[in-house]
Amino acid sequence: MKLIKQHLLATKAAVENVIYKSTTSTHDRVVRFGSTGAVGLPVGTTAQQPSSPFEGMFRYNSDNDKFEYYANGAWKVVRAEGKATITKDFFTGDGSTTNFGPMTFSVSDENTVLVYIQNVWQEGGVNYTVSGTTISFTSSPPNGHKIVVLHGFDTV
Repeated sequence: MKLIKQHLLATKAAVENVIYKSTTSTHDRVVRFGSTGAVGLPVGTTAQQPSSPFEGMFRYNSDNDKFEYYANGAWKVVRAEGKATITKDFFTGDGSTTNFGPMTFSVSDENTVLVYIQNVWQEGGVNYTVSGTTISFTSSPPNGHKIVVLHGFDTV
């Protein structure tokens, strides 16, 4: 490794790998590649995420096989380009039942579901929860009221 200019380090004579280290911030990184190869990103589990992350970090999470980045105080998944397959399930309240299912496919997070009872939006985690293919309401939907569950927003 040799020093080029003030704080620019390079390996190999062809300058294939470049690391820029700022003297004023440990977060400044400038890298430019001039080949047609590929960049190897850091790979690790959710438990191996950096303990002191900063805005703009980017890595591959091997637990969920997704790219993720750090922004606004949290790790977020990079969404793939494409169309989500939205599925609509229908149920009818009977005034006593709180658990409905099965839905067309399993749902792991109520934040990826839209639920309406008689065309009135229901708030996930407040009015209902989901577990697998079952949706559970905190109180039973009235008799004859139509329940519409839209899910699949996270299929992209």
